[in-house]
Amino acid sequence: MDQDGRYSAIDEATWENQRQELAHDLDANPDASILRSAVSDRLYWLREEIKQSKSPLPLYNRLIAAEPTWLNYRGRARALYDAEHWDLAARDELEAARLRGDRYWRDGNRYADDWRIGNRLVYAPGRPREQYELALRWAEAKSRAGVIDPGLPGQAGQEPSRQIISLAQFRLGRYSDALATLRQIDVPRVSAAAGMLMSPWNLLTIRNHAFAIAVPPPVDLIVRAMCHYRLGQPKAEISVHAARHVLEKDGGSDEQRALLREAELLIEGKGKP
Repeated sequence: MDQDGRYSAIDEATWENQRQELAHDLDANPDASILRSAVSDRLYWLREEIKQSKSPLPLYNRLIAAEPTWLNYRGRARALYDAEHWDLAARDELEAARLRGDRYWRDGNRYADDWRIGNRLVYAPGRPREQYELALRWAEAKSRAGVIDPGLPGQAGQEPSRQIISLAQFRLGRYSDALATLRQIDVPRVSAAAGMLMSPWNLLTIRNHAFAIAVPPPVDLIVRAMCHYRLGQPKAEISVHAARHVLEKDGGSDEQRALLREAELLIEGKGKP
């Protein structure tokens, strides 16, 4: 604030000079402790600029170079997320988790239930291999920490981590591993259906026992289809047909429909309109 009571932004050099002068004055006036946290922090100006900047990435780069803490990596990860730099955001999240430990994914990350970083990386074909490896590490780390999609409690067949992991494994040419990952989510789905069929009261309400087992999500079916095809197994066309049926019935996202077209082109040799 100037002598006329008007506020104006100051540059970093001006702030640093004023900070040093104020720190000297505070040494002579211990009662003014409310200001001490600001003047004792050499990075205070940088932190405040980040809060107000519409393009904070260069500022975060400087902050992390001076203070490589998990909090700063988390902040830059969010800025990278907003800029849609998915691979760099995943890398910073993994570094934040390395510094913080697995609890970062549970209580250190305000966006723990957001799986968009992994989805954006694995849905698109043709990315560099290291980006798929990064997406795989990112999803596995969140999964190990126990992060689930809160919108789908208890529905193991809908776990976004498994879909990201299996699709990343497919992109990396690990077709058998991808199928094994998807089989892990078959177990609770089939177990739930078996429990339902054990009750005679439930049996009275089920006319067709095939409906007791929920249809796998379309992404699961598409990944299975492409893996079966790459492994020379005969189930590929059955799975892609099932995925097409689910998406025609339920709609699905643009990413899911694009993935289906990729599978159709791979397996049937043609893309659907």
